[in-house]
Amino acid sequence: MARASGDLPRMSFEEFLRFEGEMDVRYELYQGKLVAMAPPHGRHARIAQSVGNLLDRRSSDPDRCMAYQGAGLVISESDATYLVPDVIFACTPPDRRGLMHSAAIIVEILSPSTALNEF
Repeated sequence: MARASGDLPRMSFEEFLRFEGEMDVRYELYQGKLVAMAPPHGRHARIAQSVGNLLDRRSSDPDRCMAYQGAGLVISESDATYLVPDVIFACTPPDRRGLMHSAAIIVEILSPSTALNEF
């Protein structure tokens, strides 16, 4: 996750769901502040894929419990916080809007360039 932009107005969770943004930019919402995310690439993406594959292989119920990469996790609708961890391992699927509301394991991979910006 990148650092939240201080010059943008706060938005509610519902406003965030309607927000279009730029086509090639993914966003998170942290306490009502919009956060543009850099796409994972290189070593970071390979680590996330390896972690997801490992969690899938170790799942006791692979038809129900699986790893998701790039899925958004609703932390708090009332606090307007929606994050996109590198890997989510969950036994409940995303809702009809593609949002995750619970997770058994959340993995965030830190790199020297992003470690200080993570919340």
